[in-house]
Amino acid sequence: MNGKLIMVRSLLVAVCIVIAFGSPRARSADKSPVATMHKPVGTVEYNTDGTWKKAVPAMPLFTDDLVRTGVSSFAIIKFLEGSILRVQEQSEVAIQGTKSSGNDLSKNVHVRQGTVGFNVKKRPNERFLFSTPTSVASIRGTGGALISDPDSSDLLVLESGVVELTNNFSNRAVTVHKGESGLSLPGGQIAVRPSLAKDVLRMRRVQSLGTTDTTGTGGSSEGQRQEDKPSDEVRIKTTDPNGTQKTIIIKFE
Repeated sequence: MNGKLIMVRSLLVAVCIVIAFGSPRARSADKSPVATMHKPVGTVEYNTDGTWKKAVPAMPLFTDDLVRTGVSSFAIIKFLEGSILRVQEQSEVAIQGTKSSGNDLSKNVHVRQGTVGFNVKKRPNERFLFSTPTSVASIRGTGGALISDPDSSDLLVLESGVVELTNNFSNRAVTVHKGESGLSLPGGQIAVRPSLAKDVLRMRRVQSLGTTDTTGTGGSSEGQRQEDKPSDEVRIKTTDPNGTQKTIIIKFE
């Protein structure tokens, strides 16, 4: 008799827990997607329930979903309002979207590591943030790239628009405009300066992912690796009318 009573009590407790917190399957059904996996190339995975799975085109992405890319791989994520996120190889991001009181929307792309290119179409009553362990960037409708290096330093390169970049450790902020780059360091330092040629090359490398200008799958060719080196020059390969290949080097002061 006591055994049956204990079993009944255990079942009642289990039912109460499910009612109070809901099952993971039920909570997933209540979520609305905030973005879609527009184009995964190479090794691209997503994590929505603690398990990494292969990402496929047109699959929905929900709040708190993780996306990561392997070597020689990349992913293009499209938000419902049309903003585009390009995730470079060996990167990991968390997608978040919440709706507050009224019609206010808040979206946050947390870059755990790696590089992302973005083209954000910010709408009224909408807050779009990029964050890393070191920084938070408040987007006002703009395009550029956010590079979170392994040493936890962040480089924000803007092609258009305006961004407020804040360092999480010092709480200091700078405003980054078109043609400028913001640098945020784990020691609390933060600065803004005109974009160097090497900044622009790193930005264009990730912004070209998925376009006809992309070389290879994940942008890992030796020629593109040169973009990550601290060199203020551009190398353009061309062929003359006689079929001879030449390399034109343009150096920036």
